This record gives sequence, structure tokens and C-alpha cells, in this order.
Amino acid sequence: MIERALDADIPVVIAMSRRSFADWIKFAGGMSVKLACDRRALDAWWRSVSLRTTARIAPDHTTV
Repeated sequence: MIERALDADIPVVIAMSRRSFADWIKFAGGMSVKLACDRRALDAWWRSVSLRTTARIAPDHTTV
């Protein structure tokens, strides 16, 4: 389902354990953003992907 969503350009949120995160980054091939585990970070990320504009909202997360 993740692959189908990404093929359709639908953002996907996935929880990943710290232990598995390095493997996830390799698998994701640069198509991943690490968010803080809080609602504010999720909301900021969602606004940035849902607006689809070049004027990005200042993120409080790290692109990996």
C-alpha cells in the first residue's frame, strides 16, 4: 500500500523505531523526512506537503 500511495504522489506517515531507522533510510532512498514525535511537527509537515507551494513553512524536522 505504501508503494501505491507513493506512486500516486500521496504523502505517507510511517512510525519507525530508532533501531530500524537506518535501514528505513536506506530503503527510502532519500524520500524520507524525520519528524519529532509530536502533533506540532506532524501538522507543520502536513501543511508543507499539502500546500504544494515553493513558499515552504519553516520546518521543525530534519530531511534525511
